[in-house]
Amino acid sequence: MITPLWNVLGLAFALALSGCTAAPVPAPQPLGPDRANYCRFHDGWIYYSNFSDQERLTRIRPDGSGREVLSDRPRAALLGFDGETVYFGVCRYENGPKHDWTIDELHRVAPGAPAAQVAEVAIAFLNPGFLAAGNSVFFNGGDPNQPAAMRLDLETGRTDTLKNEPIRQAVRGPAGAVFLSCGTEPAGVERWDPGATGPVPVLDEPVQEFAVAGDGLCFASARDVAPSRKSGTGRLYRQPLAGGAPVRLDPGGSSSLQVAGDWIYYTQGGWGSLYRTRLDGSRTELLHNGQVLWPVIAGDWIYFTRGSPLEALSSKLCRVRTDGSRFQVLRKARARFVAARDDWACYVTVDDDNLFRLQPLEP
Repeated sequence: MITPLWNVLGLAFALALSGCTAAPVPAPQPLGPDRANYCRFHDGWIYYSNFSDQERLTRIRPDGSGREVLSDRPRAALLGFDGETVYFGVCRYENGPKHDWTIDELHRVAPGAPAAQVAEVAIAFLNPGFLAAGNSVFFNGGDPNQPAAMRLDLETGRTDTLKNEPIRQAVRGPAGAVFLSCGTEPAGVERWDPGATGPVPVLDEPVQEFAVAGDGLCFASARDVAPSRKSGTGRLYRQPLAGGAPVRLDPGGSSSLQVAGDWIYYTQGGWGSLYRTRLDGSRTELLHNGQVLWPVIAGDWIYFTRGSPLEALSSKLCRVRTDGSRFQVLRKARARFVAARDDWACYVTVDDDNLFRLQPLEP
């Protein structure tokens, strides 16, 4: 039997429109009955606040095993990690405009120990700016409408106000240093060394976003925003931590910076295409042309949401090789990935906060 030519052309046209490899769609597996919020993957576990259990802090293995409630305190919000230690906040008051957006207590779960309260401290719920490093905890505290950059000394229990402006971004650096960018508008970057009473200026240039990569600071300039004025992101630069002139790496707007190996991965604009650039700026590659959100680098793959997560028809879970090859659409879903490896990935739906695991099939 001879297949009509128009059928062959129609199939080829449909595959071209899909923009992906024609591979079987994997069936996702639910990880449990929990509704998960504030999901983070760390050290082989998915941590989350469980909406199905008064938002108690819970963790589960990506294969669905080992589910564990880490604290009996309700209304818990995961904040961050320092090695194996887990930090979370507790909203002590369920109602009342004064406390709706404030974490009232800081808790932690250390290895081999039960959850314990660290301090009573007001942390801005929607913009925690949180980072724990050694004996110091950095966060946005005080009035939730006008939070200030603060630091808690875990040994003395003392809390200091570093700036009367909020932390925009906090990044861990070498030798226990913490790099901060503070302000309601894009600002420069400063370094706080362990035990230091004051910061060391690192960059005067206002930045939208930055990452520490080896002995350099990679940043998206807020001053040099062309040609991505609509997205508010600027060109990508790298500057030695020891000082020196920044070197431009990318001609367009950059966002969602991540460093893996000798490459910086980013999207061009907040909803733009996926790129990577060598740390020395010698090469730039387009990995996926389309709207990319929440990229997660996992080995030789990058998992991401393609299209708007608010539009069911256009939102898809996808992956592509780190060299831009073998693009796959894994599932049509309003969701984002929270954990991934070469042969599996876990995601949470943005509609109903359900956790799923899928095992992509090779294209």
